[in-house]
Amino acid sequence: ELPDREVTSDDEATVLLAGAPGISLEKTAALASGADSTTAAVGDVVNYTFTVQNTGNVTLDGVAVSDELPGLSNIVYGTWPGDEFVLAPTQSVTATATLTLTQEHIDAMSITNEATATGTGPGDETVTDTDKVILPFDGKPQIALEKTGALSSDGSKINYTIIATNTGNVTLYDVEISDKLKGLSELKVTWPGEPGVLAPGESAEARASLEVTESMQGESVENRATVTGTTGTDDKVTDEATAVVEVPAALPAGPSAPAGPSNPLATTGGATLAGAAGVAALLLLGGGVLMVRRRRQHQS
Repeated sequence: ELPDREVTSDDEATVLLAGAPGISLEKTAALASGADSTTAAVGDVVNYTFTVQNTGNVTLDGVAVSDELPGLSNIVYGTWPGDEFVLAPTQSVTATATLTLTQEHIDAMSITNEATATGTGPGDETVTDTDKVILPFDGKPQIALEKTGALSSDGSKINYTIIATNTGNVTLYDVEISDKLKGLSELKVTWPGEPGVLAPGESAEARASLEVTESMQGESVENRATVTGTTGTDDKVTDEATAVVEVPAALPAGPSAPAGPSNPLATTGGATLAGAAGVAALLLLGGGVLMVRRRRQHQS
């Protein structure tokens, strides 16, 4: 009988597991005030949040988020679950950034931008993911027109002032003031900046004059002006305003007032008395004729 003897043998095997690196990004945007973005105005702050997760089965190094939106602040990372810029499988990190809204953002009526998350797995294999966010704004393009008219001190002209104001929340382009009144001088427009452009709250002022003719005396002169404008997204706005100026039956007396049948008081000395006596004689001979000039309305 053979003695009992223990026999052993060792062997080593290496099993290669398939590495599958993966990363995901979720991006959100909201006003810091908590209000709906459609009510946003210049100066409001937008908070952006980026959530990055390791969705693979291997550890990722060099994890980072990038976003090329102009005006965006530096991206600040929250607490990492382990080493900085390292995510093991299923781990995640949150980052934040802010943006202060400008008139350009409101004019565009939305902000669309994309962020990218990257990480590096074993063997320097890089993985990426992107996410896009659209933040809409409510554009309210509006324009208002105001027009006034007044006789000059000598009554020879009607001077008009026309003011166009951007009463909306978006910039207006190709702003044009027009007035089709026959005989009106050329409109001279003063712009707050670039001609034809009005930012919200800005106004342009136009001035023009109209020579008073004999046919206008004793009548009302009425005319209408119009203003138009366009937003950066091609929305059209318009408004109009009317001015009515009463012209007296005779021009004011004085050295600057023209003499003539329509303004007998403009003559001086004995000629005035002679003219008055002649008129009195005619009234006596004619039995007292009363002439009434019917007022007519001039309208553009």
